[in-house]
Amino acid sequence: MKKSSAVENNTLSEDIARLERLLRDLRAIRDGQAPTQATLLAAPVLDRWTYARRLSPCFTGYMSGHPEIGEGRYGVTSEVWFVDPHFRFVRSLSRFYRLGVAAGASDRLN
Repeated sequence: MKKSSAVENNTLSEDIARLERLLRDLRAIRDGQAPTQATLLAAPVLDRWTYARRLSPCFTGYMSGHPEIGEGRYGVTSEVWFVDPHFRFVRSLSRFYRLGVAAGASDRLN
């Protein structure tokens, strides 16, 4: 296994573990189980806080076969969690996408 693949797998494993913890906590909250006092006491304190938004990685392009967007319409993926190193596919929060021709690639093909 190449070193870069091992690093990518380690990062992916860390992301999976983080998402599994998030899922566990969200299910507990859904089921009426608030965080314990010990959990909240161990949590960092956020002072002078405000609500904000941040940009998330995503892909844009013309979609084919998307269940909601339709054929040949421009769309934006949800947050992307994995990009195949060979750019064959991506995995967004919602679904897999197969990657076709990249923007500007048709100019390079001629």
